[in-house]
Order: sequence, then C-alpha cells, then structure tokens
Amino acid sequence: MLLYKISFNEQLIQIADVEAAGFEKQYQRHNLLQNAENGWVGQWKNERIELYQFADTTAVDLEFFSKRAAPDNLFGWNDACIHKNIILLSEGHHACEKLKQL
Repeated sequence: MLLYKISFNEQLIQIADVEAAGFEKQYQRHNLLQNAENGWVGQWKNERIELYQFADTTAVDLEFFSKRAAPDNLFGWNDACIHKNIILLSEGHHACEKLKQL
C-alpha cells in the first residue's frame, strides 16, 4: 500500500478555503474515497471536479486514488493532484494549478 505523508507543521485546507477560491459545489459525495472525511463534486476553473478532504493526513491510499486517475480510467478524469490534505480529480487541466496556490 502506498502512503502519502504530510508534515504536521503544514496548515490544512478546508473545503471552505477552496470555495473561497472559486469552487462551486454541486453535490456532496456520499461514497467517499477511502479515509476521506468530506467530498464534493462541482465546478472550478470551468472544469468538473471531485474534491476530497482528509483529516488524517498521515495516510492517503494512493493506490486507490491512482486507479481513479489512471490514463485509461472509466471516470473521464484528465488531471489529478494531492495538495496538503486535499485530493482533486478533474476533467480539465487547470484546477490542480489553482489548488496548489492555496
């Protein structure tokens, strides 16, 4: 199993922080990625995205995440990124750049 670790000194991002940067929520995800505490589908930078917030920043299951974002995935994702405690999957190519500015 692959693990993604975050320094305990890093300030965590909340979904509200992403909203303040322009993310528009459409509906909440009830089937969350493993270990996620919150998830939303919506629009950001004119891209359809899924956004997941993690409280336990010591382990994010990258194997599960990488399957959702693989080049031949069935979900239509073209870009994927992890920034601090947020995972983002996007149909476009600009939302990850915006997330990394937070």
